[in-house]
Amino acid sequence: MSNAKPELYYVAWAVALLVLLAIYTNFVQAMEHLPPYPLPYDPVCSAPVQIGNAAFNQVTCLFEGAPYTPLDGLQHPVGFVLPRPLVGKYPVVISRHGYTAVPVTCTNNNGSRAGTIVIKPCSAFWPDQRNWGTRPLLMNWGGPFLGVNVEGFQAGEALDTALWNWGEHIDWGKGITLEGTSEGGTYSILQSILAPDFLQRQISIVDATLPHTNFVSPNGQYWIDPAVRAAWGSFDYHLADVETAMASGKLNNIYFRIRGATNDPLGRIDMAFFRARTQRSASSNQLMTLTYATFILLPCYAPTPAENSAILTLETPSHSVAGCTVVVTTVV
Repeated sequence: MSNAKPELYYVAWAVALLVLLAIYTNFVQAMEHLPPYPLPYDPVCSAPVQIGNAAFNQVTCLFEGAPYTPLDGLQHPVGFVLPRPLVGKYPVVISRHGYTAVPVTCTNNNGSRAGTIVIKPCSAFWPDQRNWGTRPLLMNWGGPFLGVNVEGFQAGEALDTALWNWGEHIDWGKGITLEGTSEGGTYSILQSILAPDFLQRQISIVDATLPHTNFVSPNGQYWIDPAVRAAWGSFDYHLADVETAMASGKLNNIYFRIRGATNDPLGRIDMAFFRARTQRSASSNQLMTLTYATFILLPCYAPTPAENSAILTLETPSHSVAGCTVVVTTVV
């Protein structure tokens, strides 16, 4: 018996060490799945307000301080539109407004959608773009603002708020949709790359109308407009490169719906976006994650032979009208 006691002693220590190691490993794994940004408080949220002929409730929550707002001491509202009564499970859409100097989408009573929980953020410069100066008028296009990805952090915290308040009614199997038009469409593409991991890994659809697809490419809006570089500040623009993100596999599980038209002279849908998507899908033996797109390339220009070749291999039919390349995509 005396010989067995030291053995039991060592066995007990070994078991204890294994338990501690397991606890530490679980802790590290859990930390990897937590939002990689501070969660200092629960935002203050309003009581539900009936909208849409009482078919929906709207809740407005205030997010305060950096990194959810550009500066400490500021409060930014985010609207949540929920079916009424809230029964069953619903997909979540983060719907970002298009450009306006005085955004109101996050506070107005619009945006309800049957069978959907809609999250309505406003731009980082809310409530008035002119509050941040006019030389230049800071224009972040839904990307970083003053060196921080404020809109991404705010969207991540908004999703976290929805999880805590209505999580049992969220259909996580359908993932999260980012959608918007013009600036909102560009936001949807940029945040599919830049959003905090907690949100980014949940994104299943990017539905972008009239966006800049390759925002930081050499001919992208980041380099064309000095107001963008002023707005982004010290943020490392390389992190927003869509082709790099695709090559890394970060966007593999996202379906992109890209639409364009002639009524937004600022939007630029770059064929490199689709070439990169196709190359990545082919190399990874995955289904191409562009579900459909109908657009006119802007600004109008004559495609190079390489671009024409890409168009012919990607989209059918394709033809030219008044110097613009009109593309109707039916790829699935």
